[in-house]
Amino acid sequence: MSGSSVSSSVEHAAGLVDTPGGRLRQALRIGSIATWTSFYFLIWGAGSLFLSPLPEARRRWRLSSFRRWANGTCRLLGMRRTVDGTPPSDTPFILVSNHLSYVDVILLASLVPGVFVAKREVRSWPIWGLFASAMRTVFVDRERRRDSLRVAGLIEDALDQGEGVILFPEGTSTDGSGVQPLKPALLEVAARSGYPVHYARLAYHTPEDAPPAELSVCWWGDMEFGPHFAELCKLPGFTARISFGDRPIVDRDRKSLARKLHRAIRSQSQSMVSEESQWQHA
Repeated sequence: MSGSSVSSSVEHAAGLVDTPGGRLRQALRIGSIATWTSFYFLIWGAGSLFLSPLPEARRRWRLSSFRRWANGTCRLLGMRRTVDGTPPSDTPFILVSNHLSYVDVILLASLVPGVFVAKREVRSWPIWGLFASAMRTVFVDRERRRDSLRVAGLIEDALDQGEGVILFPEGTSTDGSGVQPLKPALLEVAARSGYPVHYARLAYHTPEDAPPAELSVCWWGDMEFGPHFAELCKLPGFTARISFGDRPIVDRDRKSLARKLHRAIRSQSQSMVSEESQWQHA
């Protein structure tokens, strides 16, 4: 779909929830999320300062703070979660997933303790960028091929410190219609060290009378973050489904590892129940 087609489709989708109720939800959600994020940033900062002489306790505090923030943000966004399989819990670990939206980070952070690898632009986002930096997010410059070497070093450091690391190796977010081939560069550490790599597939659904998830929740193409997030906050709610693989994958060749993970993510069950059933289940 061309950039102009995406923009016109987003504008059409926005009009479907551009009602007094939708605008009220938008105002309340944006204000609540900004307040919640600012509050939790201050709480995390105070706790980190108190625990500064205790590095391991400070690390656990960071992870628990991130998880509580993410859980609260899920609720404020109206996100209802359905989880298939078991997320990795024993650190260190590496988890890879398909990438649909900035919402992916909130969803995964509410379920899996770890450090995220994200594009550098996230660092400049209002409030969230500051919070992401505080949570030790590793920012990668996708315009510089050599930056993968620096990022690989940071990933290795995080694993050595007992952290979980969460990656989106597609290299871009999509509309969810398929899974792009995974870029092997960020899998170098896993291949070289023989780390088992866990995987998951994400999907989003909106109610029948709301804009489709591929436009209102998924964030891709030339969509701008601010306007998209504002429209997301108008939705009456949406369902997020995450399906974790049953066993991790090990391969000493990063290209082979990328291909195996790509096949595994694609093969994750996509037999979604009807949207109405999901809402009743959530």
